[in-house]
Order: sequence, then C-alpha cells, then structure tokens
Amino acid sequence: MLGVSVGAVVKCTRRVIGALGAVAPQHVKWANARRRAGLSASAASKFGFDGCVGAADGTTFSLAYQPAFQPWTYYDRKQRYSLSGLITCDWDGYITNGVLGCTGAAPDTFVQSLTSWHHRPNLFFSAGQYLLGDQGMLYSRNLIGPCKQPEMNGPEHRNFNYQLARLRVKSEHTIGILKGRWGSLEELRIALSTDKHFSFALTWVMAYVVLHNVP
Repeated sequence: MLGVSVGAVVKCTRRVIGALGAVAPQHVKWANARRRAGLSASAASKFGFDGCVGAADGTTFSLAYQPAFQPWTYYDRKQRYSLSGLITCDWDGYITNGVLGCTGAAPDTFVQSLTSWHHRPNLFFSAGQYLLGDQGMLYSRNLIGPCKQPEMNGPEHRNFNYQLARLRVKSEHTIGILKGRWGSLEELRIALSTDKHFSFALTWVMAYVVLHNVP
C-alpha cells in the first residue's frame, strides 16, 4: 500500500529497536539518593512503609513460535513458550530496573539473583531502604514480601499483608501498562533459532521499556 518492500520494513524496524536499546542506560536508571528519599516519604505517609523505594515483580513475555534450541527451557508455568524478566518500578510507574535474559522456565528467585541491586545493595539503597516483592522472591534486608504461613495467622500479619499488597500492586499495574501500550510484548513474533535472534528479542523488550519511560 505504501510502496515499501517487506525487507525495508524489517531493516528499519531492526535499526529503530537497536537505537532504542542503545539508549536504555539513559532512560532506565535507578533513582538517586534524593529521589529515593522522596519515594520513601511517600510510601510512609500513605501506607506506613518507611524506607520503601519501589516494588519488583517477575513477568514473562510470551513467544509466538517454539524456540528451535532446547524449547523445554522456555516452557513456563502457564504452558506457553516465553522469556522471563524482573521489573522494578517506583511509585510513579517509572521502570528503574529491568532484568532480562532468562528463559520462561526460570523462577523469579533465579532472575532476582541476576539483578545488580541484589548483588550490590550498598550501591542502590541508603540505610533502611528496601523494595517490595511477592512470595516467590528471596527476602532480604533490601526486599520484603508478604508474611507466609504459619506466621500470618494473627490480625496484625493479615493487615500487614493487606497494606503491602495495596502498595506492591503498583508493579503489576506498571507491567500491565507496559504490555497494554505495546501490543507486541503480549506475544513476541520472533523465531528464536540462534543467539543473535535471542539477543534481538531481549533488545526488543528493552526498547519498549525505554519508550514506556520516555515522557
């Protein structure tokens, strides 16, 4: 209809995705100390979580086609082929960190172990600061989650879980907005048959994370 060949569209798409992926460090970055202090004050005043600077949540990016190499490693708990990731956001829905590169079968705990804020917390958190996570993540002084059985029998624990869920849902909303705005993330139509294809799929996801953060 527009007089443009399919090959030209593919090449232009790859160039744009590559360019967006290259500027990811400029647009997907951790909040500085001043910004974290503001986030902590906001979480404390509204929900009572003093020191909380954001929330992290695992997600999957489903694939339209079965990968050519070791497809069973991409098969997730929802019985589809996908890539796993961990998204960290602040209370304004800004994505501050995104970890990709794992296949769909990888649990959130494994993906979390690859994050820089998990390995070097002193560089990412001031004293007393932490993130909120869910029950499937590794709890530490810098990441807390809901109380588990049998500890959550008392009313104070149930109230803690309720307030935590009200605040942590921001990460789920952020991921929903990300996938809702960019429909290709609902099902990546990239055939994974080589390492180059795998890297391009990761760059594709990160490119849309950049677009999500751009005002």
